[in-house]
Amino acid sequence: MALGVVTGSLMWSFSAALGLGAIMLANAWMFEVIRYIGVCYLMYLAYNSAKAAVSNSETAIPALANKTLSGAYRRGLFLHLTNPKAILFFGSLYSIGVPPGTPLSGVMVVFLSVGALSATIFVGYGVLFSSAAFARAYSRLHRLFNSVFALAFGSAGVKILFTRFA
Repeated sequence: MALGVVTGSLMWSFSAALGLGAIMLANAWMFEVIRYIGVCYLMYLAYNSAKAAVSNSETAIPALANKTLSGAYRRGLFLHLTNPKAILFFGSLYSIGVPPGTPLSGVMVVFLSVGALSATIFVGYGVLFSSAAFARAYSRLHRLFNSVFALAFGSAGVKILFTRFA
């Protein structure tokens, strides 16, 4: 699943490097639409995290519905390609963080850095959550983690909603 998410990150990064960021910068309304979708998604995540924090459920880490490697890969890829935060992040990264006129070598450094960082983080998550000891520890602390996630997602959503990008 982690490799699917990494592939999705690379696809969004590549799309943004080829001009998604420039399109968003030239069409401020598109950036605003994606921003509001991202805010809604963050609030949805905050709600779900808060609900999980107060639930009596003992299952903190749901099992994958797809038991095959290809099914898990597709699930991770689809998850990341439909994530509005990823669209907003990569569009912002290349439209704001990579100045116009940056040579191709500079854009490639950003692209490769994003790929390496994504692989490290998401594969690291996969390895951690595959460990029975970590899964048990997370199960004991899932209410605390979900409470923190609810506050973080909610705060990020409110901050993005009220930040002016002009």
